[in-house]
Amino acid sequence: MSGKAEPDQDSPLPVWNAWAAAGDTFEERKRRLELAPQHLREQVEIHLRTVAQLRKRNQGMVRRAKEAWRG
Repeated sequence: MSGKAEPDQDSPLPVWNAWAAAGDTFEERKRRLELAPQHLREQVEIHLRTVAQLRKRNQGMVRRAKEAWRG
């Protein structure tokens, strides 16, 4: 398991968002989402989807920059 220990159940949303997004794999992030308190789970899931979209977009930008650098 990567990252710090699981947050307390009464930790605020930003703590759960950061902890869930810090999982190294999709499976780890999914497991962390399932551990989030029920009343925060939907918001943590939205955050994880946003992070995934940003990571995907960033990978495309890096790939295009490398291709442009090669000429």
